[in-house]
Amino acid sequence: MFEDDEKPSNVPLRLGEYIRVLKLTRKPSREEFSVIAKVAGAGILLVGFIGFIIYILINSNARMVQMNEEAPSIFVVKTTATRKGQWQI
Repeated sequence: MFEDDEKPSNVPLRLGEYIRVLKLTRKPSREEFSVIAKVAGAGILLVGFIGFIIYILINSNARMVQMNEEAPSIFVVKTTATRKGQWQI
């Protein structure tokens, strides 16, 4: 967790470094904020779109499995229950 020269006793020293960095920061301009918000929003939409495509692919495969008796073995795992209540694959 800590490097060789870092020890938990150096917390006040590290806190001073963080405060120094925070003093150098500034409030973004309206234009900077707008660009950052657009990029973040585009990233969220992209991740959501990818998730939706995966959802559609999985559900379309599930419908195909229900319509056909036989399904690709990669998506179906056959299980059987034993007398002791344990499941076997």
